[in-house]
Formats: sequence, structure tokens, C-alpha cells
Amino acid sequence: MSIANNEDFKQIYENLEEKSKTLCTELEERLIIITATVKSLKTDISLEKQLWKEEIQKTIDLEKKISKHNHGDYIETILTKALKKNNDKIQNEIVYKQQLLEAENMCNLEMLKIKNSLECLAPLQAIVEEWNYCDK
Repeated sequence: MSIANNEDFKQIYENLEEKSKTLCTELEERLIIITATVKSLKTDISLEKQLWKEEIQKTIDLEKKISKHNHGDYIETILTKALKKNNDKIQNEIVYKQQLLEAENMCNLEMLKIKNSLECLAPLQAIVEEWNYCDK
């Protein structure tokens, strides 16, 4: 009976060890994907920031030209179009930032899932370590 129990425990230990390795691999893969997503989002934000600065500079330049030349309705039309374009750009940026926040929230949720998975594995890890100690 003792040999059978040892064999049973050995089989259970091997199964737990394999499941633990698989779960760790899955968690590592999810973490790599999340890290790549965050890096990509940071790059996108940097690019959008640069484009936004350029758009502001164009608007400033346009305002300078308008202040030099006062041509009534024509200038007012140009300014209106420029402001509308700038407003559209700002609206697009707001939507983009909202999407980035949603992505960040999803990343945070995944990180919580990973932490929870690791916490769930802690008792199993303790059992495995105890069995390793008993086998020595």
C-alpha cells in the first residue's frame, strides 16, 4: 500500500508540475503580448503628440498671417476652416485617448488575472515544495 501511495503521489506531483509549467508558459506569453501592446501604444501616442504639435504650429502660423492681412470674409472663411479642422483633430485625439485608456484598462485587467493565477498557484507550489522536501 505504501508503494502504491508513493506512486500515486509521484503521479500527482508530476501532473501538478506539468500543469504549473504550462500555466507559467501561458502567463509569460500573455505578459509578452501585453508588453508589446503597451510599447506600441506608447509609440502611437508619441506620434500623435508630434502631429498635434505640428497642427498647433500651423494654426499659429495661420493666425499670424491673418493678423498681417485683414481681408474680411475671405480670411474669416480660412480661419473658420482652420478652426474646424483643428476641432476635428482634437475630437479625433479625444476618441484616440479614450481608446488608449480602454486598452490600458484591458492591460490592467489582464495583469490582475495574471496575479490572481499566480496567487492560486501558491498553495500548489507549497505542496510541490513539501513533496520535494519529503522525497529527499
